Amino acid sequence: MSWSQDTKGTLEQVLSTCRQSLLLCSPFLSRWALDFVSDRLPSSVGRVEVWTRLEMRDWITRASDPEALKDFIEEHTNSRQVVLRTSRRLHAKFLLGDGGFGAAGSANLTFGGLSANLEILRLVSGPETQELEAYVQDARPRLTVTPVSYLARFLRECEGKRPDQAALVGIIKEYSPPPPGPGPLETIEVFDAFCLGNPSYLTAKALSISTGEDHNNRTGHIHQSFFAAQRFLQDNPRFIEPLAAVPLDADFDPATVPGFVEAWIAFLNAHLDEVGEAPVYPYAFSSIKRHLTETYGGSRTGGGGWNPPFRTVWPIAARIVRGEM
Repeated sequence: MSWSQDTKGTLEQVLSTCRQSLLLCSPFLSRWALDFVSDRLPSSVGRVEVWTRLEMRDWITRASDPEALKDFIEEHTNSRQVVLRTSRRLHAKFLLGDGGFGAAGSANLTFGGLSANLEILRLVSGPETQELEAYVQDARPRLTVTPVSYLARFLRECEGKRPDQAALVGIIKEYSPPPPGPGPLETIEVFDAFCLGNPSYLTAKALSISTGEDHNNRTGHIHQSFFAAQRFLQDNPRFIEPLAAVPLDADFDPATVPGFVEAWIAFLNAHLDEVGEAPVYPYAFSSIKRHLTETYGGSRTGGGGWNPPFRTVWPIAARIVRGEM
């Protein structure tokens, strides 16, 4: 088999041929890439094994997204067995299905690994698949089986390091290129500062989700929604004033702003390939669509998904875009 730079296409081939099991091995993981896997995983697959790192420094630098990993595990637990193994020494990157194909190369399961970076990947089949399987059998005992309860505890420990993360992201933002779109975006730190400095029912609710104080693991949901709201308002400035006029003393219903929901759905569908530069602007419209329900242009069925955090950000984002602080 030849080497390829089409990492997405190669992984799609492995995923589409899986029958009952799949092994993902990637030191770094992102929500966008895990959604990519979920959307292409055949329903017949009853067991998923994930090998990754679980290190505080990876969370602080936003090189990896353990919140997204926890969501991925919880999403699939009801329909299949999910086993998590971790090692701080892990550097290998590969996928191995039971349909005769695997893939190995330089790409992590992140947006950068699958789309943005210069990566190389090899489709593995035939005798090479057996060699990869032999490597798995040899390496598996060197990793630690990690229960979801430990992952949840790790995430709670991460919350205490948010000031360190914010300081690092501030340094990175100073030297990083601007994100996609007509202008720069405000960071999560600005969002949190606005909520803290403008106490109200809605800002208190948003801050609780953003900082993880609600213990519902929804920080990524509201953060991506905040970046999405800014991008939408950059392209649709006519909605800034109506949204900024929404009171902050009650939950916001987007349907009360004429034309807003329709414009948002059209914008979302037109920007599904847009992804912000991590670690400063970690958002992906394809991920947002996957987790919103049909009411807001999403494809999620069953439960409200990201709808509650999504609704919460808009009156706040509009005030920030308008320059209120």
